[in-house]
Amino acid sequence: MDSRADDGGGSLIESETELALDGSTLAETPPRSSSFFLPKMLTVIVPVFNEAEYFPQLIEQVERYVEKPFRLLLIYDADRDTTARLAREFVRTRPWLELVRNGRVGLVHALRTGFSIAGTGPALVVAADGADDLHNVAEMRRLYAAGNKLVCATRYATGGDQTGGPRLRRWLSQWVSRFLQKHQAIPVSDATNSFRLYDAAIVNEVGIESRHGSTVALELTAKFAARCDSMAEVPTTRKVDEGAPTRLGLWKRIKYSWEWFAYALRHRRQDQRPLAKTHSTRHSSHV
Repeated sequence: MDSRADDGGGSLIESETELALDGSTLAETPPRSSSFFLPKMLTVIVPVFNEAEYFPQLIEQVERYVEKPFRLLLIYDADRDTTARLAREFVRTRPWLELVRNGRVGLVHALRTGFSIAGTGPALVVAADGADDLHNVAEMRRLYAAGNKLVCATRYATGGDQTGGPRLRRWLSQWVSRFLQKHQAIPVSDATNSFRLYDAAIVNEVGIESRHGSTVALELTAKFAARCDSMAEVPTTRKVDEGAPTRLGLWKRIKYSWEWFAYALRHRRQDQRPLAKTHSTRHSSHV
């Protein structure tokens, strides 16, 4: 792959063949035209907490759908974390994989650490448990390269969906998203899904003030909207493992989310830029 940057802002992606975890050949990356450029470097931020059982699947998804150049920051709280232990074996053969010890315990601090290390450029937040479908990452990068500072993977647009997870929580998330979009507080149709691509420099500028990691996506989307930064969205299907532990109850989630819901309404702008959308059919190969 030719990683030359002709304009200083991107790298040319050419046809190449890669191997899956089992050694089988993945589909060849289709050749790009010489005028198609991806951002020079993508930082993938993956906070983990004892999720070793999902880690091989995550790596397979990354290798299948995330085009180089990129780096993946696996951010863990303690050396005894099962994911970090397993990841040390993968690091030996994957130079793009970096293990980062979180300076302070918790998801909020892990995200702060990830964005701080990213510094500038596109930064993609991905769940470690395999809930996020990565097949649209190339399109998210294209939309970022087109000038959008936040690209949201939405469950609530045509082609998007969510399977699994508490029904009441899903309904509440959808209602909040529709309410904020209807009242022009945010332009995207999904206010709470954590699977997003951000401009890291802007995140570091506005800061992360959430008291719990579950509200960071809403906080940052509200702050980007208040600045009138360009946003885009792509449809996604989020698959929640029914056996996954719930780390925050519904009422605490509402309590922590309320301040950013109110922030979005207080800072809504009438002059928001038009939202760039990508419509696609649902992708069924994600497992």
